[in-house]
Amino acid sequence: MRPKRFLLSALFLVFFSAALARDFTWPGHGVISFEVPAGWKLEGQPAEDVGYAFRARPDSGAAAILQITLVNTPANKPVLAGELTDRLHASLQPYIDQSVEKEFRPVALKCRQGKGCYAELTDAALAGKPPVAGDYKVMRSALVALDRQALVVATMQFDDPAADEAGEMLAIVGSMRFTRSGAAGRTEQ
Repeated sequence: MRPKRFLLSALFLVFFSAALARDFTWPGHGVISFEVPAGWKLEGQPAEDVGYAFRARPDSGAAAILQITLVNTPANKPVLAGELTDRLHASLQPYIDQSVEKEFRPVALKCRQGKGCYAELTDAALAGKPPVAGDYKVMRSALVALDRQALVVATMQFDDPAADEAGEMLAIVGSMRFTRSGAAGRTEQ
């Protein structure tokens, strides 16, 4: 096992041992569950019949915010795990030219349920400058197919990719689980 992979695996285990389970009941749809690290506040509410919206921030006041939307897609428009990377690329295309990276680099997201990917872009106009409250330097966007009718769209904003909060946000998104009150869809591989 490579040292980096070992370190990530160890961090993942430490995160889940120190995390608290949070469940949100979505009436008529099911239960949405997360593992949230100590020191984070996660709030959520139904967003009409379209989905459920969440927002998480660290209690420490660190420059980091996580926004997650679970979208319940129509039966005739299933979420296909094989299309996630293309969908993510299309959503980030308008920002790539203004980023330090100048290219789309998708990364597989370790998920408790389904399949997901994310990409990170650094705002070239803010790189190397002192942080400004509410003006984040880095954005990570993620898409997760929990099942054929459940698409997760997550946006993580922060200033320092090496900060604990950046990894904790990825872990929160990856910990997400949706238990339908009816028959669950299956993620197509």
